[in-house]
Amino acid sequence: MYDLIGDILSAGKRAVVLVPEQYTLEAEKNALHYLKKNALIHVEILGMNRFMHRILNEVGGSGKLYVDARGKNMLIAAILAKKKTELNTYGKYANVPSFVNALSDNITRMQLMQTKPEQLLAASKKFEDEGRHIPAGKLGDIYAVYSEYRKRLSEGLEDLFDENDYFISQIHRSEFVKNTHFFLADFDMLMPRELNMLGELMIHAAGLNLYFNYEKSCKFGYIFDIVRSSMEDVKALARDKCIECEEISISASADESGYLRKLSSGIAHLERELFALPFEGANLSNSNGITLIQAANIHSELETAVAYINHLVMDKGLRYRDIAVMASDLQTRGVILKSILAENEIPAFIDQTAYVRNNPALLFIKTLLDLSFKGKSPELMLRLAKTGFTPISAANAELLEEYCEKYAINGARFAKPFENGSAEYGRLIEKIERIRISLIAYVDEFFENFKASRRVNDRLKALYEFLEGKAEMQLRLAKTVEAEHRKGNHEKAIEITQIWEGVVAVFDQMSELSGDESLGMETFANIFASGLDSIGIGLIPPTADCVLIGDVQRTHFGKIKALLVLGMNEGLFPPDVEKNRLLSDEELSVLSEQGIKVGIPHARQRDKYLLNIYRMLTAPNEYLYMSCAVSDLSGNGISSSRIFNAVCEIFGELTVQKDIFTVGNANNLIQRPAGSLKHLIGALRTGMDKGEVSDPWLGVASWYKENRHDDYLLLQNIMEVKSARNMRIPEDLAHQLYSRGELVLSPSRLEDFGRCPFKFFVDFGLRPDKWEIYGFGGRELGDIFHDLLRYVAEHLNTGSSSVDSGDSLWNTATDEMLRDISNEYFDEIYLKYKEGILAYGDDGEFRKERLKRGAFDIVKAMVMLVRGVGIERIVCEEKFGRGGKFGALTIESDLQGAATQVISLEGKIDRVDYYKDGSYGIVDYKTGSPPFSITEILGGRQLQLMIYSKAVERYAGGDAVNLNYILVDEVSNSEIDWKSISDEELADIHERQISRAFQLRGIRVNTDDETCEAAGSAGKEAEVLGELLDSEDPHSTSRNSIEMTREQFDALNSAMNVIIKKMCVDVLSGDIGIRPNEYKGRSSCQYCEFRAICMFDEGLAGCMLEDLYENVKEKLKNEKEFCKGDK
Repeated sequence: MYDLIGDILSAGKRAVVLVPEQYTLEAEKNALHYLKKNALIHVEILGMNRFMHRILNEVGGSGKLYVDARGKNMLIAAILAKKKTELNTYGKYANVPSFVNALSDNITRMQLMQTKPEQLLAASKKFEDEGRHIPAGKLGDIYAVYSEYRKRLSEGLEDLFDENDYFISQIHRSEFVKNTHFFLADFDMLMPRELNMLGELMIHAAGLNLYFNYEKSCKFGYIFDIVRSSMEDVKALARDKCIECEEISISASADESGYLRKLSSGIAHLERELFALPFEGANLSNSNGITLIQAANIHSELETAVAYINHLVMDKGLRYRDIAVMASDLQTRGVILKSILAENEIPAFIDQTAYVRNNPALLFIKTLLDLSFKGKSPELMLRLAKTGFTPISAANAELLEEYCEKYAINGARFAKPFENGSAEYGRLIEKIERIRISLIAYVDEFFENFKASRRVNDRLKALYEFLEGKAEMQLRLAKTVEAEHRKGNHEKAIEITQIWEGVVAVFDQMSELSGDESLGMETFANIFASGLDSIGIGLIPPTADCVLIGDVQRTHFGKIKALLVLGMNEGLFPPDVEKNRLLSDEELSVLSEQGIKVGIPHARQRDKYLLNIYRMLTAPNEYLYMSCAVSDLSGNGISSSRIFNAVCEIFGELTVQKDIFTVGNANNLIQRPAGSLKHLIGALRTGMDKGEVSDPWLGVASWYKENRHDDYLLLQNIMEVKSARNMRIPEDLAHQLYSRGELVLSPSRLEDFGRCPFKFFVDFGLRPDKWEIYGFGGRELGDIFHDLLRYVAEHLNTGSSSVDSGDSLWNTATDEMLRDISNEYFDEIYLKYKEGILAYGDDGEFRKERLKRGAFDIVKAMVMLVRGVGIERIVCEEKFGRGGKFGALTIESDLQGAATQVISLEGKIDRVDYYKDGSYGIVDYKTGSPPFSITEILGGRQLQLMIYSKAVERYAGGDAVNLNYILVDEVSNSEIDWKSISDEELADIHERQISRAFQLRGIRVNTDDETCEAAGSAGKEAEVLGELLDSEDPHSTSRNSIEMTREQFDALNSAMNVIIKKMCVDVLSGDIGIRPNEYKGRSSCQYCEFRAICMFDEGLAGCMLEDLYENVKEKLKNEKEFCKGDK
């Protein structure tokens, strides 16, 4: 082609090469190369749009107002708003932005294929006559919008297709065309309008040469059918125009300069066999240049690809511009890949049009407009504040959001003064209120002018002036652009610049299209938002020497030496080639049979995609790298694509490699300094857990010591922590964090240490602010039921009679009396508890009545459990420690030179039952359903009952006879057949359910050796506890109580002294190890709120939950002193 162009130029004539839009840059490079010129003179490389505007600039345009893609979406949104009540199928989606985009895309496809609205109407009526109401309704709705759109365009407007039609009609007037030889290249599929244009050029141009690329002798020639079809269309067009047409074949093995492509043996073989059936398999000798990777997950796939790029550059001598990457899903893999490339200091460019719907500037405008008709909801007001275009600082916006979430500010409550939270926030509540008032005033200032007139131009003026003035949007964006340029983020700076230009274009389009109309606020907001959502950002590579990342449909890779194809998974490669379809395959097929084309036929799209894949996979000269993942970002399994599998079969002797992490070869991970650092950190962590670090990583660490001091300091800190499981802080720091001369712990706090020392450290040592939502949940339910049982017990304790006496209220109280006491409690606290949380919201009264019903069941269950068991007196909320009747339990630390020598255990016992024989029982109310086990007691996870028992034993005397948890929750009647039973039967069933639901779960000490044989007859505490532990099935989920002898209980009680003291000393000695444990499927991590801090993950090397049962068994086996505590 370029030889002929050279001859034309030598004769003093002009030439134009027409190529697809995305090919223009590569075509210009080729022209300079093959014509051997430093500049293109008298030859132009043009895409179709540039050619059209070249001609219209010469002959003059139509004079109509041009509607761009943004204007088109806005016009369709306006039509939908007007016609939504007339649309049978799509009316309910009229205000949904994604539907506006989908409908716009479908109308564009119809225009592309020159389908008229009237054809859709005829098809709709045909479907209706056949009783097929769904497709009839769809087509009827599309026709209604499409025909109205065409009507609006006929009123002095034109879109891209109208402009194109006008351009074609004016070609005959162009002197430029008459004096120019045209060359059309790199088109595989010609659309109707492109054929119309070629028809005019055949008649009026000085010459027309069309170059189509296909191979006649290809073993799978069917993939070139679309090219041959386009050639036949051109020949038929020439015949219609009575133009002589000559077809010339050019050798497929030579490029434009006659230079034969030198392909690696593997790529050459793939070029011959890719879609061949049957194919000829390759042996290792003709597999050169091919690399196949199957990665464990997407992140591993991308890290491996970056390691390969480093290999090509550092070991094979390639430049970055020699390498291209095809990512099947740019929205996922492309973005992550670019981040990993940046870590490795590899310049890269993603070739795509970026839509910036969620950019803060656009989000601010859309939210401001939404507020105009949706009202000042907290969600919208906070979204506005967080965009950065209001007078509210980021810190104040965060403070306001925190308050609104904590106190469940919803609906119209944002417009009312904030009153809750004075106890928590103090004077800060006044600041939060000022922020709220300031934000409301800011929005109201906009509303004042925006709502003054329904005329579109008036609303646009009010909005633009607010953005320019009060919001200072253009100024803020300009400052952001400057800041990004200073930081070297030129790509980001260009993107932000285009955003404001896009916003201004939306203003212009809406003014031109609907300026004099009157629109309601919702309609105005939806139309304007449709324009904003259509803003696309087109970028160019920041440097010539960079890795190009693209996709198979959009990107033309040009001359490259290496190509990496990522994401070769089913559903992605090949993907669904047509998005936003409103009609099913069957409906499209029926329409096609009627000669109605709603876009490019699916079969032709598939053929085009396969052809693109073929050309892409055979584009590189030397290296072709293909990979897939076996799991997605969520960890779900995904399959490799059929094409990847086919390539694997063709190169059957070639090993499909694993990702660099699975292989575990350090040399694959050691690349550039920035990218290797995270791999080094991971290797050090794993190595220290195993007790050794491999030599390559030690060498890398030495390199950082010599060359990157700051990075090495980070590595030093990591190496000083020998193992996350055994992390410690200095003793003096532990004393500062936890105590001031005396360490005071509650039983539940000590249990946290037993579950995981690191959790204890973060929660009790660092004491982070916790995000607690103001609402009614499990914690509040537990608080109320605990307090209710105290309240009822105090009422029933009145009088001098013992609990077990016949005249005691505990024994004489009727159901009615118990219900009255319970109801009285709720009436009393309804508006007082936590600033009225029970009454909060629309369901306050319902919540109150439901709680009353559930509370009666709990109260009755408590009374039933008390009656007839010999209780002398009951004491609720018995405190031990500061402010309590009993003193604290104190422990000497024995740490040499420690600032803190005394550990105090303090707490509050829900209920102590004192029996007539001098013994006592402990009751702890729980809103969950806690299992009770010897393992968790000895393992330090379940200490409360035993510590409570020790406090009562020390300060009140007597022997413990039972230590119990009682579940405090509502009783479910969901399984009762209400219709088939009488009221008496119902009451009896309900009482039995109460009895079952509120069973005691804990320890029952039996002093009758005949009833329960003494397990500890050997007399040694370790043996006694060992036998107790052996009697417990670690795999059982049973939650029954444990019955033991006095000897067994005494052994357990004695062991608790050693366990508690050791745990307290470990706290003070600085143990903060990440050592979560597990028992019967209950992991310490399950409900831990600090997992994001410790990053403990069982899927990572060195992260393993400790088996609590095995730990306890090992201690009993190897540490007899474990059981040498004093009673």
